[in-house]
Amino acid sequence: MARKTVIISDLSGEEGAEEVSFSWDGQAYTIDLLETEKGELAKLLAPYLKEEFKVKAGTIKATPKKKDAGLDAATVRAWVLENGVKDPDGKPLSDRGRVPEYFREQYRKAHA
Repeated sequence: MARKTVIISDLSGEEGAEEVSFSWDGQAYTIDLLETEKGELAKLLAPYLKEEFKVKAGTIKATPKKKDAGLDAATVRAWVLENGVKDPDGKPLSDRGRVPEYFREQYRKAHA
């Protein structure tokens, strides 16, 4: 039995796309694009890629922002929860997951 895989563009919903991989700010992405959509993306990125340098896949690692160097998420979380700090929408910080920048900023202000 013969099978045919059809890839649909994530942008237009049309058939005939191909997977395009790229990374931004240390995060890898894939998107299915038609050849014309891929060309449009390449055209948009062209001015930025003039100064680029290529790296092997898997060698890019996200680095912490300098202002957070030494700022431990567990310490920030404990301080936020102990002090009942809530985000601008009135929501408390969850006891798991990433510590949003808002809470990190509140910690920095309190300990400046």
